[in-house]
Amino acid sequence: GPEPVGASLAGLLPETTYHFRLKARDPRGGQYFGQPMTIKTLSVAEAWRFKYFQTKDNTGDAADDQNPSGDGISNLMKYALDMDPLKPSGLPAMMNVRPPEPGRRLGFSFLRDPEKRDITYLVEAANSPSGPWQRLASSTGGAQTTGSGFVGESDAAGSKRKVDVQDTVEMSATPARFMRLGVTRDEP
Repeated sequence: GPEPVGASLAGLLPETTYHFRLKARDPRGGQYFGQPMTIKTLSVAEAWRFKYFQTKDNTGDAADDQNPSGDGISNLMKYALDMDPLKPSGLPAMMNVRPPEPGRRLGFSFLRDPEKRDITYLVEAANSPSGPWQRLASSTGGAQTTGSGFVGESDAAGSKRKVDVQDTVEMSATPARFMRLGVTRDEP
């Protein structure tokens, strides 16, 4: 008679189509094969949304521009920085601005996840919050960060990379200096 069948799978890649079919054996040694089938795994972003919102769709509270926790940090930024979108939070511990020594430059660190190939991370600096903003460093498609202010990347928790960026303008050259991190989703 019919028997329920289940299997746990691990190590599947995101956005990948897998082909499979069921193979069964009866007590007499007879073998039976099911029809070939396919499954496609979720993208990294879809899996993140499903984990927190039980949907893979970029809509409602799960949309990139939403802020269901009410803390002013969008879902897109929380996705990029591995934060829980349902809990109010401040800046992640690894994201910080280092005050410069006299005559030095501002420095900025954050965690980048190379597995999030759909994100561009962009660090900019300006003399005023209204700009104009100067690009210091960026990473697109999971690639290593580059740019005139890029200092280095090092291993961090899991597969994350700690990115260090330094302003290209000395603090003594201007009365004020600002740095910011922006993230955008790259459309495939």
